[in-house]
Amino acid sequence: MRRLITRMLPTFALFLVLVASVVQAAPSAQERFGTLESLSAYFPKDTMLYAATRTDANVIASLDRLVQTVASQLPAGTIPAGFPTTLTTALDLFIKQQAGGGTFADTVQPWLGDTLAVGIYPAIRSAGGRIVIKITDPKAAQQAVLKTLRGWSSRDADGYTLLSNSNDRNQIAIYPDVMVIYSWSDDVGPQQTPAVMPNVTANTYYTTALARLPDSNYDMIAFVDTPLMLAYNQRQSYHDGDWIVPAAVYRTLGSTGLGVHIGIDQTLTLDAVQTLGNTVGLDALGVQFTGQGAALNPDILQRVPQKAVFVMQAADIGAMVEFAGNSAQSASKKFQTVLPSIITGLAYSSSVSTAGIFSSAFGGIINTDWANVLFANLSGYDYASEIRPLLSGNSAFFLTLNPSYNPNSPTFVNREPFDGALLFEASDAQAAQQFVRKLQRELAIDIYSSGDQNAVRIQEAVLPTGAVGMSLAVYGETGQPFDQFTAAAQDKWLVIGTASAVKQVLSGDGLGFDTTSSALLPNAGAAFYMNLPSAQSPQWTTFMRSDPGNTALQFLPYFVQDLAVSAAGTDKNDVLLRLKLTLPCGDNCG
Repeated sequence: MRRLITRMLPTFALFLVLVASVVQAAPSAQERFGTLESLSAYFPKDTMLYAATRTDANVIASLDRLVQTVASQLPAGTIPAGFPTTLTTALDLFIKQQAGGGTFADTVQPWLGDTLAVGIYPAIRSAGGRIVIKITDPKAAQQAVLKTLRGWSSRDADGYTLLSNSNDRNQIAIYPDVMVIYSWSDDVGPQQTPAVMPNVTANTYYTTALARLPDSNYDMIAFVDTPLMLAYNQRQSYHDGDWIVPAAVYRTLGSTGLGVHIGIDQTLTLDAVQTLGNTVGLDALGVQFTGQGAALNPDILQRVPQKAVFVMQAADIGAMVEFAGNSAQSASKKFQTVLPSIITGLAYSSSVSTAGIFSSAFGGIINTDWANVLFANLSGYDYASEIRPLLSGNSAFFLTLNPSYNPNSPTFVNREPFDGALLFEASDAQAAQQFVRKLQRELAIDIYSSGDQNAVRIQEAVLPTGAVGMSLAVYGETGQPFDQFTAAAQDKWLVIGTASAVKQVLSGDGLGFDTTSSALLPNAGAAFYMNLPSAQSPQWTTFMRSDPGNTALQFLPYFVQDLAVSAAGTDKNDVLLRLKLTLPCGDNCG
């Protein structure tokens, strides 16, 4: 498959940039997604990858605008003189070098249609593939290809014009309304009629993946038969005896759909859906998916600092933990018949204590009561009555840039670039307060019995608004604290984190993390946000002192202003993901 890709793309390098953007792109269905599925008739039913992009002037202009806006804000000298700063100028440069003159606008756009698609499918020796491009003027397209690909010639065939090169096994066929680039490994070369029957639209994996996408307004689409694609890739690196586990994992996956939209507001949105595949193996293990879970409540973000740079949010973590635990428990019960031999082997090869620990852990997995006993003795808390109520609502984790950060500070606390905290919405105020009241003593027992030689101080904390809390300070050899943590309960809210972050949450100063609802999937159950200050801001300049040689980190704010990633389950047991990226626009905003 790697040979296929490396040999196909150079064949028609004029479209290299466009094809590269397609492979990173998105999916759709004919009525729902307009022209993006119009080329699906040219790909066989067993296609493993179908990707399509719009190639009209509006899409190209949108991509140019995104790239140009980012490039205009980079520090002077970052981009070498003469280096292309848009897709159009990159194509202009390529055409000039290959064809000896001309531009994308006068050489390609006059005959380029509105859609380009690429597909990969099984073949005898390797994966086959082809690129299909809509065209409006076949004669102009032929002239452009011959001008760009030196050494190629053309001849008329039945219903099409064939372009070829004696030193290249790939072929290009130009029909009245499409250009098809056939790979060297394609089992079927150019035909009188380019469309195939049955085609990929008869593939239920294809139709299902695209139908499950959450939106229809996409500029690029893609379908991937994930298990077949992974299995075919495994074929290229096969080793004796390694086929059982990969096949068992692959078949549980269904198909994948992707969709990309380019917004006029400097945004890129990527939607993805992963369907469930053959679950016979999971069913045999007793693993059952529950479909759609609890939805996020945006109200919790009102307790997160406005200037947080990283935020993670989840709904009902307890349900997620219990699903993982129940699944592991069901699967482990299937293996309990071999437990005695495993324990005996550990006792001989390692030690009796290791065998005992393994036996206890395994017993905890397959037996709920024993798991609760193990947890209660290790933590001092009863999971069902004291921990589960803390995990039933929404929870969040956030990081802010430490305004006092100084890597050379004599105060250890100021040497950390971040402040942060965990925030839990408990089922009631009593559950949150009871957890904090017990924590001081239980934590002291755990730390002192662990043999840790660091000096620590655990005490009640004086907190804003009368919140119940305790603090933990860890001291270094100089007698100064190098870590300070606080746990506090305020009404039904439990906050655990660095001292300054917890105090900010409790005081209410500077709270209210802002994110638009359109950035998230409907009924999302988990989300991640990144909100960066500008690269020239005092906050980022100070933060960069933590790793001054990290070029990638230094340039990150030039490419990311806001990023929101959300996930949701569906009643059909699909997993949906949405990534929305807002690029910095600087003086070009609006």
